[in-house]
Amino acid sequence: MLDNSKFAGNYNIPNIIKIKVYKKMERKMINIETYRGIEMKVITLCGSLKFKKEMMKIAEKMALEGYCILTPVYPVLENIKRTEGQLMKLKEAHFKRIEFSDAILVVNVDNYIGNSTNLEIDYAKKLGKEIIYYTDLIENK
Repeated sequence: MLDNSKFAGNYNIPNIIKIKVYKKMERKMINIETYRGIEMKVITLCGSLKFKKEMMKIAEKMALEGYCILTPVYPVLENIKRTEGQLMKLKEAHFKRIEFSDAILVVNVDNYIGNSTNLEIDYAKKLGKEIIYYTDLIENK
């Protein structure tokens, strides 16, 4: 297990998130082969869950363009209080998605990037992943 402070940059993060980093993750590209042998770029969406509607639209559009899109788990169950342990499992699973990805797409609507997303960006950089910013994509259209 790895201490967050070793990959979190200058952020003051409680030592509660532990991420397993495997030596086999030295591979920079992970390709998924479909039944037809087609290779797809794997991209994990990162961003504030206050933009979940935008993130779901982006995920669908990119999947239709041929990308394999990994997304956070969006909170949809009402009247359910999540425990600290459950929230920790969701965070760990999202960092695992980043490990599986070739790149991350930061959904930075109005250039907003929160603390959690900054952690995800730092982690992706440490793993040598490509970082793509949504605002750059829409400006270059």
